Amino acid sequence: MLGLRATFFIIVDVLVHMFELLKYGVSAVLIFIGVKLILAHHYTIEPHIVVFVLIGCIGASMVASVLKAEMEKKMEGLAPEDVKKRVEQVRERTTPLTSPYVPAALPAQ
Repeated sequence: MLGLRATFFIIVDVLVHMFELLKYGVSAVLIFIGVKLILAHHYTIEPHIVVFVLIGCIGASMVASVLKAEMEKKMEGLAPEDVKKRVEQVRERTTPLTSPYVPAALPAQ
């Protein structure tokens, strides 16, 4: 089993490139562990709560990274479903008579 330090470096080296917001999840975990250690003499946090917080912070940061990447794709217009939707909207609005690429009909003389 890997120690905390080795696990941290694996996360930083490999997973941060895949999940952009993972560094914030890791920092939240480290802050939680620091607070837990400070409060250890006065208050005991149950182990199942600690595991829930650790998995929750890391999982939430991974999900947020995926959602952020999807939103950026939509903003750039690179998401496949977004491109299909835009093409359909243009096709519905544009007819040969209203197309900006077709010269306007000449008035009757």
